[in-house]
Amino acid sequence: MLIFEIMKFPKLTIYQKIIEAISLVLVVATIVTTVILYTKLPDQVPKHFDINGHVDAWAGKASVFTIPAFGLVMYALFIIIMFFPKALKPNTLKPLDMRFWPQIQQETISVLAECTLLCVLLFGYMQLFILMQSPMIVWPVWIICGLMLVSCFIRMKRLSKYTLK
Repeated sequence: MLIFEIMKFPKLTIYQKIIEAISLVLVVATIVTTVILYTKLPDQVPKHFDINGHVDAWAGKASVFTIPAFGLVMYALFIIIMFFPKALKPNTLKPLDMRFWPQIQQETISVLAECTLLCVLLFGYMQLFILMQSPMIVWPVWIICGLMLVSCFIRMKRLSKYTLK
């Protein structure tokens, strides 16, 4: 009975639903593309790229499922976390004013959704170059990572208005 008291799927905003849908589409697209192209891959595929985007490690063909698996696990964890809204209390330097719990919860869900989307996008991007067996163009990786930092900064700034005075 106690577990059902804390389990409650929060009401998502339109923005959060769109981010969620895009994330799911990217996860599925990465998995489907990998499955379709698997038989056409050689026995050895790129495993790691250096900072310049050149392949610096190789692995067996079956390793191509690692990145899609990470994307799926990350997406699933985000969904599971949303079922436990009381666990979504973010860590902030100042204590949060729980009178604003609905707003705090929405900001926290949004930052989780944005970071999940950007991670899934990053995984899909890397997977593309693994499947193409070509050097990776690295500047989009830096942009995606930068967007994650910006998203976290903006959401934490917005959360600061809900701290105790």
